[in-house]
Amino acid sequence: MLKAIDDAFLNTLVEGGVTSARRDNQEIFDKALQELGSDALVSSTVIAAQRPAEEGGEKTKQVVKTPNGTKLVIVSKVLISAPPTISNLGALGLDDTEESLFSQFTSSSFYCHLIADTGLPKGYSFHNVRPTSEATFSIPPLPGLYNINPTAVEGIYSVWYGGTEPLSQNQVKKDITATVKRLRDTAEGSSEGNVSFVGYSSHTPFQLAVPSDAIADGFYRELDGLQGHRNTWYTGSAFVGNHAALLWNFTEALLPRVIG
Repeated sequence: MLKAIDDAFLNTLVEGGVTSARRDNQEIFDKALQELGSDALVSSTVIAAQRPAEEGGEKTKQVVKTPNGTKLVIVSKVLISAPPTISNLGALGLDDTEESLFSQFTSSSFYCHLIADTGLPKGYSFHNVRPTSEATFSIPPLPGLYNINPTAVEGIYSVWYGGTEPLSQNQVKKDITATVKRLRDTAEGSSEGNVSFVGYSSHTPFQLAVPSDAIADGFYRELDGLQGHRNTWYTGSAFVGNHAALLWNFTEALLPRVIG
């Protein structure tokens, strides 16, 4: 939790954050794709892999399912940024050490939507809280909405939605629609029209975590010890946090160890 709700996150809520001049967070990835060209396999999945037992051994072979067929990729080292869960990394042929660590992770679900035709009054943000529950810091029961915020585009709102387990897109949409209808009645908005969905992104599995006992027993020290194990390296929110600057800085610091 402290990795997710840190100083950077709280300062952004209070003082505002920094974004690109064109307000396009996707642009840096589009530029990277242009640079990589056909070497980038997008919308693709590793379905099998053979990795060396120790660092510095033979090269890693990966069978990748792509929209254009199956490809064999042979590399010296692997850098993984996906959440390190058993379901995500099982195709890599995990050894006992890797599996014993990754199997301890639990996660939540997190979904971002862009909605329109809400009927909500203009100029307001809406945050879901549980006022009578000081013991749980007013955190609402899940699954449910975290917040609804206006965007820079008039009439378009962003919605954060969370759960304790994965949910279908239809389940989330249904609950968002029902919540917005209740809210606009309470907030004296317009009751006309149906909520429309104009954007969707799933960040599930989200906020990988382990019990406090595991942390005290050195879990994250052992997790960091996997860097370079079997010529495989890791970056991502499970290792450092969810914020873009932290992730870029962590990865930049890690790369010399990967390519050295």
